[in-house]
Amino acid sequence: MDDFRISGEQDRQPTVLIVDDISENIQVLGTILDEHGIEFSYASSGTEALESVSFSKPDLILLDVSMPGMTGYEVCEILKKNGETKEIPVIFLTAKTETTDIIKGLDVGGIDYVTKPFNSKELLTRVKMHLELSLSKKIISKQNAHLEMINKQLREALAAKDKFFSIVAHDLKSPFHTLLGFSDLLLTTFENRDPEDIKRQLKIIKQSSQNAYELLINLLEWSRSQTGRLKHKPVVIDLAVQIKEVMSMLSNTAERKQIQLILDIQGTWKGFEDKHMFQTVIRNLVSNALKFTRPGGRLGIRGRELENFTEIIYSPQT
Repeated sequence: MDDFRISGEQDRQPTVLIVDDISENIQVLGTILDEHGIEFSYASSGTEALESVSFSKPDLILLDVSMPGMTGYEVCEILKKNGETKEIPVIFLTAKTETTDIIKGLDVGGIDYVTKPFNSKELLTRVKMHLELSLSKKIISKQNAHLEMINKQLREALAAKDKFFSIVAHDLKSPFHTLLGFSDLLLTTFENRDPEDIKRQLKIIKQSSQNAYELLINLLEWSRSQTGRLKHKPVVIDLAVQIKEVMSMLSNTAERKQIQLILDIQGTWKGFEDKHMFQTVIRNLVSNALKFTRPGGRLGIRGRELENFTEIIYSPQT
């Protein structure tokens, strides 16, 4: 006995549903299929066939045309109108050889026909060919779905990248505006400035330089994360100190929008974290909150220590 299996699906035996109201025909067809390792089930009427398909979908249907109650044409039309069964290939079994009958079978959705009395070799050739085509189509459909998922992920990644670069570009403008503005002011008025005033402005320039540097580090970290080269190096850090550094870095942005930053930190918060990753997360959260807080508003950051973790909350204040 030959064991017929589909290429690329070595563990998958095809299944065929035989639909015929004559038991002798079912027996003949079943014997031919069984001898070649093709699993089959059967139904003796159109109604029984539709009920069977609703529970278990075969890879192919051998459908008798002339049956009492519901013809094979009617059964095929119902199958093709159902989204769950329309892709199942149907081969008609018929004693009719008129061209009009064959065309009608193709019009209602059949892909082929086999005439009675059955020629075993012809029947088997047609069944194998259409099983190969059907299951190959399923494989291609799965591969297309997988490719579409990958394409969706790529589109989302590109959109995230574009958004990230847009945010970084926007945030870099602030420290550079400060650097350029205060540098120009010092150059043009240096001789007439009080040393303490110069020192204060140099501190502002240094802070703005630090802010720009941190943003560039953020960009490099994101780039490494996208290529799988970002390494997580957790150490014990003071979370409150890290949050204060981020707040200081974003203070110029808050001042320009006249937003008051409120930091409610009680005690010392210790955490086992990667310092740069933690600051990146906090910086992105606060930057986003500043973006959507109205001018003149307040942005509060507070936290509390729970049993096994520290909860950090940021929210607009009224």
